[in-house]
Amino acid sequence: MLDWKATAKVLQDNETFVSHFGPNLTPPHLLYQVNSDSSFNQCTMTTSAIRSASIDVAKDMATMHKKIDQMQRDMNMGFQHAEISLNAVRNEVGALANTVGTVSALVHNNMLALMDQREERMKRDILGQLELSIIQTDMVIMRSSDPDEKH
Repeated sequence: MLDWKATAKVLQDNETFVSHFGPNLTPPHLLYQVNSDSSFNQCTMTTSAIRSASIDVAKDMATMHKKIDQMQRDMNMGFQHAEISLNAVRNEVGALANTVGTVSALVHNNMLALMDQREERMKRDILGQLELSIIQTDMVIMRSSDPDEKH
């Protein structure tokens, strides 16, 4: 390519251009064709589509991050609520255990009182039987010492 005519000839003949520069290089096009043809704008449209998609992905990631943070806060609040409820139940069970202990002690004391009353009644019964035996023995002695009865 020594002059502009040779250059124009090579630039206009796509086959000669490809044979001279290789298949990796795109043949030249007129500036008007590049600006008006949508196939050349496709590169910028692809770039803008990728940029738009990356912005959408970034927004989605930010939204997902916010949702994960909210879920973590909700879980922490749930755990705190569960812990508070568990502590309340533990306190109520402790109070019930103390009440059961008190009732158990009262029942035990009541049983001891009932057993003491039973023992006292048994002693009274034995005492009554002994008094009856003494009276019967006195009567037997009185009969045997009675002169009229000896006959």
